[in-house]
Amino acid sequence: RLARERILFLVDLASPGAVGFRILPDYQPLELIRSLREIEERLDFDLVIPGHLDPTAPPELLSVERKFYEDLMAAVGEAWRSGVRDPGELARRIRLPEYESWAGYDEWLPLNVERAWAYYHMGW
Repeated sequence: RLARERILFLVDLASPGAVGFRILPDYQPLELIRSLREIEERLDFDLVIPGHLDPTAPPELLSVERKFYEDLMAAVGEAWRSGVRDPGELARRIRLPEYESWAGYDEWLPLNVERAWAYYHMGW
């Protein structure tokens, strides 16, 4: 973070208008949500350099990305609690239409769903 310039360099945690990369290989979903929330609440900045897609983004990027992951976990959790336990079936069923215009939606959303499944299935 460049405090005086009020710029946050934040690569991979949030990418403007894109679902998470593939199976979220570097993240535990609830910790990702927690991290985004903590950054939003604790750091003061006016501009984000996300490292992917758009060269810069407003601070709201973090809350938009956090909401995507919260919605993902809620949808998978609801299906899980209703008895859908097969990761392939979850990946076919779960749709988050609010994000269908985002980059990677068709290709990576099913993989994001499988990552959320791993959390509900194995706790990580």
